[in-house]
Amino acid sequence: GEKCDTCQAGFHSLGPGGCRPCECDPRGSVDYCSSLDGRCYCKPNVEGQSCNRCKPGFFNLQQENL
Repeated sequence: GEKCDTCQAGFHSLGPGGCRPCECDPRGSVDYCSSLDGRCYCKPNVEGQSCNRCKPGFFNLQQENL
């Protein structure tokens, strides 16, 4: 932010050392992570902390898949 009080898009968890980068897998995530806690927003049928794997019964994790 203008006063260095918020993280910019793609970063999260503002602390004394600054913000940390998001670690979302672009193949399975939608947009950026939560600027508060770094939680990734997964596409439908995708799971995992970083949205890095297909849910059971699904396959072919690709960035261009919706």
